[in-house]
Amino acid sequence: MSGARKCGSKKDKVREILPEHRYDHVAQTRPYAVSNVMEDLLDVAARSLVMEGRLVYIIPSMLDFDPKSDLPMHPCLQFVSSCYQPLSSQYGRRVVTMQKIGNYEVDKREEYMNACWLNGPESANKCANIREKLIELARADPNKQRKAAYRKKKRKARQAELKRAKLLAQEKTENGS
Repeated sequence: MSGARKCGSKKDKVREILPEHRYDHVAQTRPYAVSNVMEDLLDVAARSLVMEGRLVYIIPSMLDFDPKSDLPMHPCLQFVSSCYQPLSSQYGRRVVTMQKIGNYEVDKREEYMNACWLNGPESANKCANIREKLIELARADPNKQRKAAYRKKKRKARQAELKRAKLLAQEKTENGS
């Protein structure tokens, strides 16, 4: 599993890309926390949707997740529904529908962003830390631990095999010269 990323440098001082390098330049990225992704999603939807337009999104969810208090909210959007789909006994995902009910005021953007999570960091962390919770669950499951150990052993054997093949190719090249 990999986390979300957004464009931008991790460094404080960013250097300009020279014109001759712009045609094949790949922009730097940095981590993008799930809680921030959700805040930005709701903000863009509140700005962009027509009145009574709908936003539908999928969000990872654990069993202890309460849609009424743990889902991100926005004053311009009204919660319509949430449908939970279990993926295992411990976690699943929710399909959430929201509808635009109010006009977006640009000068209130900061206020909107701060009001996104009803219970503040506690709610945001339920979304943001799901990856860590899944890893924790996997570590607690003995079957998953055995499978992970087997995959690790197989990966090391493959790496050793590739290393031997590379050494044989080098020897062959040196002896053939």
